[in-house]
Amino acid sequence: MLETFATQCSLPSNAVNFDSAPNVRGTLDILWTCLTILILCTWSIQHLSVPPQVFPRTKSQWFRRTLFLARRKAIWMLITLLAPEFTFGLALADLLSAGSNVKDLKGYADEDGVPWTYAHACFADTGGIVIYFPPDLNNAAEPTSEPMDSHVLSASEFFSNSARDGGRGTSLRCHLQHNEIRPEELVEPTQARGNSMKNMASIPGEDDFISETRPTRNASKFAKYGDIIWHGHPTNKELAKEAFKEYRSQNDGSVGRTDQEWLANSQGDIWVLDGTQLTLARQANFVDLPYLTADYLDDRNKGDAIVKTLALVQVLWLTIQLIVQKTRNLPSAQLEIVTLAFAVLAGITYALLWKKPQDAKTPVYIPAKRFPNPRELVKLAEACPRHWTGGNTVWMLNGCMHYGDSHSFLSRLSFYGGGGLGDHFDEQIQGMGFVGGWA
Repeated sequence: MLETFATQCSLPSNAVNFDSAPNVRGTLDILWTCLTILILCTWSIQHLSVPPQVFPRTKSQWFRRTLFLARRKAIWMLITLLAPEFTFGLALADLLSAGSNVKDLKGYADEDGVPWTYAHACFADTGGIVIYFPPDLNNAAEPTSEPMDSHVLSASEFFSNSARDGGRGTSLRCHLQHNEIRPEELVEPTQARGNSMKNMASIPGEDDFISETRPTRNASKFAKYGDIIWHGHPTNKELAKEAFKEYRSQNDGSVGRTDQEWLANSQGDIWVLDGTQLTLARQANFVDLPYLTADYLDDRNKGDAIVKTLALVQVLWLTIQLIVQKTRNLPSAQLEIVTLAFAVLAGITYALLWKKPQDAKTPVYIPAKRFPNPRELVKLAEACPRHWTGGNTVWMLNGCMHYGDSHSFLSRLSFYGGGGLGDHFDEQIQGMGFVGGWA
């Protein structure tokens, strides 16, 4: 049976201007303080990827899209609350990946005359840089020395230009009805079975399926939120089929599930590349690095300074309370100790993501200089980011692991390895917190 205790406080005999709180803390006081810190920390720490690009035209579409964006952030708040070491592991992997990417692209950035910093690499890893194939692009798959306008387009500019250039701004359903490629002509999905941990699928024939979810069907689920700019591209469709054959010949008929899903998505006219893939694309010289200033990236950073400040103040206040209680030999609730340990880990995680743009809603679009050849596309597929759910989407998923062959450390650090590092570190933080609570 739950026992309760009611604090009895006498009323002042005369009218006063200030009445101090009683020298006891109630259960609700402790709960309110701890829950406030947990909510503020889990909200402010989120650095999600750029969401799928849809453009609402009606109020209902706008409302559904707003709910979608709020729901995905709420889901990751819950994940962070239940498994803070998971978020820490991802942040550590992002830091290592971005640092390696800056080194890999430094020479190319100097050659292109563009800045490339840690913030640029993080922006790419969140799906902030999208390659598009202009309608007048020739089918040459070899490097060209001809100059090409590498103007960077914002999402609104790209959407407006696409609508004028052939209906790319119309809804997916209408677009697939009159476009040069129909949904049934896209390479179909495979129903690969077996041990999912091996992440492999045997592909016996060239006309077999590529991914578990056909790209058009995958993109159409976002049509309820508004107009979609992604659509199939006939040249890229043939390129994906050739790359699939090349991949299969190099791997004795086996294709990684994540790789085949990315190849399926490459049949579209826009490609979302992370930092590792962008490095390969620049090395192959079928794309130039975009010119993005520090101010431009800061403008994309939607981090809420007020929320972060409130979280910091609450954590400092809780820390001061615990220190005072310890010096005066007063008891502390275990919930307070756990909350402080959580806040410390959240603070370290946020420090790892300090320069990463937060809550960027739209990417930038840069034109391809040429179509890649099948071998180059295979390299892009092999370097695509891995995801713990094995999901498939044209856009960058949240919680991806970014690494490549050039990242000597990250190539040995599997996704579950990154989470393992977070587990170990979190155990140390939580362990110190519990020791402090029992001391």
